[in-house]
Amino acid sequence: MLVYGDRSERADPSERLDAIDRELRQIEILPWSGERHARLRNALIEVGRLLQGVADAEFAVAGLDGRSAASDAIGDLLLLIAQALCRSWDKGFRGELSLPPAPRGLGMPSAVELKTPEGYSFYAVYPEAYAQAARSLDLRRPARVIGIRSIGTSLAAMTAAAIGAPRPVTVRPFGPPYERRIALSDELAQHLLDDRDADFLIVDEGPGQSGSSFGGVADWLEAHGVAEDRIIFLPSHQGSPGPRASERHRQRWSRARSVVADLSGQIPALLEAGTNFERP
Repeated sequence: MLVYGDRSERADPSERLDAIDRELRQIEILPWSGERHARLRNALIEVGRLLQGVADAEFAVAGLDGRSAASDAIGDLLLLIAQALCRSWDKGFRGELSLPPAPRGLGMPSAVELKTPEGYSFYAVYPEAYAQAARSLDLRRPARVIGIRSIGTSLAAMTAAAIGAPRPVTVRPFGPPYERRIALSDELAQHLLDDRDADFLIVDEGPGQSGSSFGGVADWLEAHGVAEDRIIFLPSHQGSPGPRASERHRQRWSRARSVVADLSGQIPALLEAGTNFERP
């Protein structure tokens, strides 16, 4: 039996941004190849981990998800890297890369907890799968993307990049395991809901046994006037919420639009092309 814990590391976010910037400058000068694409993907994952750590630190202080200069700037960097990764994917890893500099002077805490996204390490979750899934939706309205932290941070950026959506909002569900909910500041809620007629894509690796992280985000959207048919789920597998999920969440899941982000059929070719992950 395999048992995976909630692995994390404590890091100085400013030092981590400096290291990310050095890696981006190295990636820029690499010739096009599967290796360059893989390193760009790993940069996406690392910036996603950093945004998760900073956002979670802010959540711990405020007791809700909000906006800050640091989280906005790192979110912008993450989206730009996701856009570059989409271009690399679309062009078969070819073409020149122009990558953004890492932001500076963000007033971040001296240390944050960076979680290890288990989906990348153990479950063959690929960010590119979320780009393909989002594009398959044939969206007819503007879209807003919500990533569920932790892994949903980078997956949401890839989703938004693929469909030309604005920078995603990330949220940290909290509460009892089968009754997760979210809380947003008025500023962040207004930013997210500036177009209530948009389609709202909720992005995460799950659903797990409860499906309550997906469900808690959908509950919040409906409570704030978003129609159920505007809510779309992007999970990484075909399974429904587990048997201990609430009846409300199971019923919504069965009715909702969803598309599975799955590259399993393409993994042999990806590995042959040299785009396998360096495990976080």
